[in-house]
Amino acid sequence: MDNKTVNVKYPKLRDQKTKKLEHDLVQEPARKTLFDRIMANFKMMERRTYLHRIIYVGEHDIASDLPSMLVNTVTAVNEAENTVEKLTGFLLVYQKCFLHMVEGSEDSITKHVGLVLNKYGDNKELKNLKLLIQVSHILKRVCPEWQTYFGVPSKLLSPLEEEASMEETGRRLYTCVRCIYNLLGAFAKDAAEASEMESIKDIGGSKSSLSLRGSLGHRLSIANNSRNLINKGSHSSSLNRSQSILGHSKDRYWQHLPEYEVIIALIRSPYVQTLQSFYDVYMVVPQRDIYKDKVWPVPGDFIPFDVFSELYDCTTELRAHRGVTTTDQDQNTEEADDASEKESDED
Repeated sequence: MDNKTVNVKYPKLRDQKTKKLEHDLVQEPARKTLFDRIMANFKMMERRTYLHRIIYVGEHDIASDLPSMLVNTVTAVNEAENTVEKLTGFLLVYQKCFLHMVEGSEDSITKHVGLVLNKYGDNKELKNLKLLIQVSHILKRVCPEWQTYFGVPSKLLSPLEEEASMEETGRRLYTCVRCIYNLLGAFAKDAAEASEMESIKDIGGSKSSLSLRGSLGHRLSIANNSRNLINKGSHSSSLNRSQSILGHSKDRYWQHLPEYEVIIALIRSPYVQTLQSFYDVYMVVPQRDIYKDKVWPVPGDFIPFDVFSELYDCTTELRAHRGVTTTDQDQNTEEADDASEKESDED
């Protein structure tokens, strides 16, 4: 038998350029998950997690030591190793009460509230702590640093009702929060104008700078004469840029301050949530019933163990009772119906 060569027609190999071109045309785009979108937004806003804001009020008897006490709690949270977003905020101090706004991550705010309640709560240095608002996922911080302000507010001409309704309490709360936002807006505006004044002053003395210096002289005096209460004593705090704007005889921010009577009314109102109850709610992780429907493997309560069992018909007929069959029961029922019809005809 002659050995014959068999010619096999193998498919021609495509060159590398053609393969690369086809690969580029058919390549799927990179899939982005919701997590990727969220992290991209955080990177754009220079954040690492969501920001939250709370405002709470309370009574005190230590006006001079109150800022340093609260600074200790803020510093302890910010210097922790697992702190993602540091705390910033604003402290408004009156003679017998205070208002504190804190901004940061949910974990940082919860730690701060826990430190305040454990160290200074329970009628120790701070009394009747009440939560005014709690805002989740804020757009940006109102206060880039932690600041304090000692002010003397204006007094109301007429006293407030002690037993106010829920609607009236809500209006008072809204008025108080709006005053705080307006006050912080005035601070930010003056700080921007003061920085602009300093930049013009560095360039050189000119007529424009002289005219601007006259309009902003009082504002610069407030900024230059402000003292840092955090460095008072032997504190070593990372909040080295925090400011304390002290009260002056001519306080230009008095029109933005919430009235003392309004804050006291909110503190003593039964409709305002206590800070302790807010802390208790945030420290408990709720277990919802819908969680069972979203886990795998399915819990034993939902597994149909009889899915492969034989089908059977459920009993739908009544059993005979005391030797009386179903037919006898139907006959007795018909006789009773006939007797009732005859009695009705005779009547």
